[in-house]
Amino acid sequence: MVIAAICAATLVSPAIASAAPHSQRTLQRDADVLVANGSPGVLVELSTPDGRVKVRSGHGDLRTGSPMPWNAHFRIASFSKTFLAATMLQLVG
Repeated sequence: MVIAAICAATLVSPAIASAAPHSQRTLQRDADVLVANGSPGVLVELSTPDGRVKVRSGHGDLRTGSPMPWNAHFRIASFSKTFLAATMLQLVG
C-alpha cells in the first residue's frame, strides 16, 4: 500500500513543478489525503528548477507510531516498469 501511495504521489501535474512556492503546500495536502485514505505513510521529494521540495505524512512504523523517516527507502519492484515504459515512450514520441 505504501508503494501505491508513493507512485500516486509522484504523479504530479506539470503546473506544480512551475509553482514552487505552492508546491510544498500542494504536495503536503496530497500526502495527507493519501494517508487519510488508508496509506500508512507517504514520503515525497520533488525536484524543480527552483530547488527540492520534501513532504511526509503518516507513520513509518505503525507499532510505535513514529513518523515517516526523511531518509526512508522503498522497494518499488515491478512498479518501476511503468515509469520506465512511460519515459521511453516520451523519448521516442
